[in-house]
Amino acid sequence: MAEVQTQQALIEAHALARHVRMSPQKARLVMDLIRGQKAQDALQTLKYTPKRAAKHIEKVLRSAIANAERKAEDSGAPLDVDMLFVAQCFVNEGPRWKRLRPAPMGRAFRYQKRTAHLWVGVAEHHVAAAERVAANVAEAEAQKGVRGTARRVRKALTGKQAPSKRARSSRPSYGRARSKENHGTEDAPVRIPARLQQTVEVAVVCRQGLRRSSSRRRQAPQRAEGKTEERGASARSKSNARRTSWSCAFTRRGRASSSGARARRSTS
Repeated sequence: MAEVQTQQALIEAHALARHVRMSPQKARLVMDLIRGQKAQDALQTLKYTPKRAAKHIEKVLRSAIANAERKAEDSGAPLDVDMLFVAQCFVNEGPRWKRLRPAPMGRAFRYQKRTAHLWVGVAEHHVAAAERVAANVAEAEAQKGVRGTARRVRKALTGKQAPSKRARSSRPSYGRARSKENHGTEDAPVRIPARLQQTVEVAVVCRQGLRRSSSRRRQAPQRAEGKTEERGASARSKSNARRTSWSCAFTRRGRASSSGARARRSTS
């Protein structure tokens, strides 16, 4: 049974939309955007693509994902939808609708309405398939022997599967039982994350620097006021010097004009 499960193929599914009323060339432009992407990423890309074909392709992609889920459910294998990706997607040309448009002088012009067939296929990633097969093998080994029989009986009675011994040992137990491994105090029942503890330690170490920066911020307005007062005093001293220089110049001019007038009177 384990050998058959190890050779299990990948889960694949596809969906097809026929006779979609649009040009195949325009639909291929959108198909090229999602080829090879994850299913969820492809849905987001189609959601925000401003093309008319994106809406039709999104419906086909959702149908393919639903087909893969149904196929996994029928086979009894667990499937992670996040591990699905767009394996194949292409557009085929459908039949053309021939139509006539009335033209002047009793004539008619012929035109065609193109259709397209949209095909989208999704597949499971090989890593997810390997994990699924490994989980199936482990489950098959756990069902063997007396313990496996006890688990099957307990599951049939309660409807829940009892965890295996390996699963119990792998589960982390937080609280007083592992107080030595806590990141806080030894007897603390609450587990303090390592990142929070590191943040607290950094804050304690840098407390002096924070205090200095806060004191500098407090002294900044006082320094600004002192600078403004110095600037005002220097400006006042400069204005007083200018006034004195102007007054001296005016007095010199007045003396010169008076001496010139006296010289003229004496000559006259």
